Amino acid sequence: MSLDNRLRLAVEERRVSTYPLQEILPYVNRILLQTYALVGFKPPNEHDLGLLIAKVATDQQESYPSLTLQEVELCFELGAKGEYGDFMGLNLRTITRWLKTYQTSELRYRAVVERERQVLVKQQAMAILLKEFFDKVIEEEGELLMIT
Repeated sequence: MSLDNRLRLAVEERRVSTYPLQEILPYVNRILLQTYALVGFKPPNEHDLGLLIAKVATDQQESYPSLTLQEVELCFELGAKGEYGDFMGLNLRTITRWLKTYQTSELRYRAVVERERQVLVKQQAMAILLKEFFDKVIEEEGELLMIT
């Protein structure tokens, strides 16, 4: 699947702000372990990893509530591939830089604009269908009134 398609699907998912923290934690755990594997680093000890998971999860809700968890996963993958520059280690500073860069990227902007356009088109289509429906109901009611 192309990056554009993956991103298009990711931006359509639930926003981080809609999840309770307890639901985000396991997802962040999986993303971080996956990212450590992608960059070839050994994950930190369990205690340090737990702290990083908790901090990244709370930062998601506080600083990046409009992202989806799928976008975060894609962001980490792109960061691991070096799309957001070189990095010396996988730590909170690196992760924050990746998220800030992703959130303001042209790639994400285009996906969000496309999603918003789709929502607008759907709303306009629903409005047209509702108007046609009620016009037909009014017309049929008028015909029934003439018959009686």
